[in-house]
Amino acid sequence: MIDTTVQEKNIEKCRDIAKQESVILRQSYKRTLKRLMIDQRFREHPKRRKRANAAARRIKAETIVLCRYVHGTFVHYPNIKIWSQENQWVFQT
Repeated sequence: MIDTTVQEKNIEKCRDIAKQESVILRQSYKRTLKRLMIDQRFREHPKRRKRANAAARRIKAETIVLCRYVHGTFVHYPNIKIWSQENQWVFQT
């Protein structure tokens, strides 16, 4: 069982930090994330397994892309601490 809510929360947190600091994101993944979360539901059903696994991989990839973009943007902001631990991005404001 894969918990994709963590990636969803990471994407939302990145969006919130960017909005708070008034940084314009290239892509917010708001609509994409909503569609992928619907696609990855009920992953145990045999006919939905392939689509669900693909959606889970895509959510993880989008999380990494957005976190790297936000990290690169906020590298010069001393009040926001961002670091990576084994592909887990952590944000503290």
